[in-house]
Amino acid sequence: MKSEYKFHLAPVAMAVAGAFALYGCGGDSEVVPAVTATPTATVVAPVVNSPLKDVTVTLNCADGSVGGSGIAADGSVSIVVPTTCAAPFTMAVSGKGTMAGPDLKFGTDDDEAYDAATRTTLKSVFSAADLGLAAGPALTSGASVNAPTIDSLTTMVAEKLAKANPSSTEIDAAKAAVAGVTGVAVADLYKNPMTNGDVFKAATLINEMVASAIKADPAKTPADLIKAMAASTTAKLTDTTIDSAAMMGMSAASAAIMQAQMASMQAKASAMKSVADAVFANVSSANASGLTPAKAAEALALALKSTTDGNSVATQIAKAKMAQDAIKQMADQMDALRKDTSFNASELDDRMKAMVQGLEAVRVQQESGIQTAIVAAGGDPAKIADAVKQASNVIMASVPSLLSQAKTGNLADLQKEGFMNAAATSIAGEIGKIDSAKMAAAITAAVGDPSKVDFAALGLNAETMAATATQVAGAAAKLNLKLPSKPDDLFLGGQIVGMVINRATEKAYLASTNLQAWIDAIGAALNANPVGSLNPNSVGVTLGEYFLTKQPDLTTAPPAGLTLTVGAGPVFSEGAEKTSADTAAAAATQQQEAAAAAAAAAAAAAGQAPSGSTSLPLCTELQSGQQPGVNCRPHA
Repeated sequence: MKSEYKFHLAPVAMAVAGAFALYGCGGDSEVVPAVTATPTATVVAPVVNSPLKDVTVTLNCADGSVGGSGIAADGSVSIVVPTTCAAPFTMAVSGKGTMAGPDLKFGTDDDEAYDAATRTTLKSVFSAADLGLAAGPALTSGASVNAPTIDSLTTMVAEKLAKANPSSTEIDAAKAAVAGVTGVAVADLYKNPMTNGDVFKAATLINEMVASAIKADPAKTPADLIKAMAASTTAKLTDTTIDSAAMMGMSAASAAIMQAQMASMQAKASAMKSVADAVFANVSSANASGLTPAKAAEALALALKSTTDGNSVATQIAKAKMAQDAIKQMADQMDALRKDTSFNASELDDRMKAMVQGLEAVRVQQESGIQTAIVAAGGDPAKIADAVKQASNVIMASVPSLLSQAKTGNLADLQKEGFMNAAATSIAGEIGKIDSAKMAAAITAAVGDPSKVDFAALGLNAETMAATATQVAGAAAKLNLKLPSKPDDLFLGGQIVGMVINRATEKAYLASTNLQAWIDAIGAALNANPVGSLNPNSVGVTLGEYFLTKQPDLTTAPPAGLTLTVGAGPVFSEGAEKTSADTAAAAATQQQEAAAAAAAAAAAAAGQAPSGSTSLPLCTELQSGQQPGVNCRPHA
């Protein structure tokens, strides 16, 4: 009889897994001396930057030795380690896997590929105290303990320490420093993002910033960027606009490219905060620590059924998905431009920035209409999915024409405020006229690659759209519109100009002599809000809602004393969403429907298409006491 020790991966996320050191028997007729197995314990940790699977997770002991490793499954990893493995422990993610998207489910169309070489290299450092255990070896034979979450925030703590065998005091000091950079409370840093909106928002933003920075500057590594962020003493995630050059040690040119993506990244991060808050509102606090992605998805489904207003969870998920689509396309097209040799290499940064601005303009345009589409869906999951798919398809299908613009456009034009916004609006307007089912089928047939879509079969010609867009964008550029004096942030000012240009292009207002007056009036109205509320996402949402509900005529002078209130977005509480009363929600719905009707009428008058028409855990092998169908479910 020969005893064999091996690790076992329990497909259980974030819950206490129970003792399950595994032994196997084998051998032949030989007499084999008995081998005493090393006493072991099981360490379970969520891997949830967004829920991750298939990546390798390694646990190192205080002396630097490898205590064990495992493969993440369903957003969690379970590793069997010898009891001689002493704290503090380090867990690190390596290899490639899959990240669940905003719906928190694996196997759906919003899943993303994860590669530790190009995404945040995830780590976690924790002391015995973080495990709720005494100092020393800390692990008791047969015990199962829950480790802190592995995500971008724990990674920043690990990179801030940047040393082997740190003390509990040193770990606490690193936590305090990271809390200062991220704006997340020290007590929340190691919490599961799916149950803490602030953590999910910060983790999402860090992850996207790192990935985008690497695309903008391939010489950077994830570790370099995380270390720079952790060491930042001035730029913080809570700043109204994040100075990526200061925070991540990037060149001015690379930072400009990344800054152009910041609104999309913040939109996704803010939306994921709402998703986490909605999940937590539908689970008891007692179950929060053991929340699996599958259970989180169930909680999210409940939240989707309970909301009907424009700030619903469905709207937030839709915005997160559109931002995700836009971010992915930005990254892919930057790679495409980097490989292109048809223009001078010195122009690369400006052309990449133009490409990013164009895609961001399409996202903003689609986001402004998605709220109305979701309200009109009346809670029907199929209709909600169709609305989101249509918006995502427009983003994807805009790529060939936008890429052509960025590659071949006059550099001086591309550098002008609003040029790519106008071009993007023109392109997206043409694509939006295509039946959503036909567009979805065409992109599916092209294996999701918009460059391979047969536009001719859809009645579209990418080159013709690009040429028309150039004319429209040229007219916008000749206006020589200036940034508003307030707010005095260049990025926010550019966003205001871009959104006014979007609106003017969509409604055929480009000939108006009042556009500069509108830009100045909007800037002044936004500047009246607390400075802490003025970030790209909040400004984008506020202007999108204003244009949608008020339908301002930009050919006339702006109203005196224009007021624009930047809101905080949806808020959720334990057990229920903090929305208005049912009567108020119904009134809001009617208002949205009225606004949609007005938009359609205005668009029709302008000869344009209306915008926006557009459980039980698995039974584990050899674990006693489990009854299939009673306290576990059989393996598939």
